[in-house]
Amino acid sequence: MILDDIHLISPRREGIDIGADRLTSTLLALLDGMTTSDDTASDTFYPTVILAITTNPGALDAALRRPGRLDSEIEVPLPDEPST
Repeated sequence: MILDDIHLISPRREGIDIGADRLTSTLLALLDGMTTSDDTASDTFYPTVILAITTNPGALDAALRRPGRLDSEIEVPLPDEPST
């Protein structure tokens, strides 16, 4: 699953926009639900890869970056200016 511009889907929760707070809370609950195992779940496990892309990692909710939700971060720096 690719979540492009995740900072727009899950911005920092600062109490300003209730809709954004609810969306972030729902996304976090869904991510947590993917890793829980209980007796009611089927025995079939489907591994899922989530690629979350952002151009502004400072705008993300800190809870999204907690270990166990999105486990790895890869930073791709801007390319250098070509030498002439």
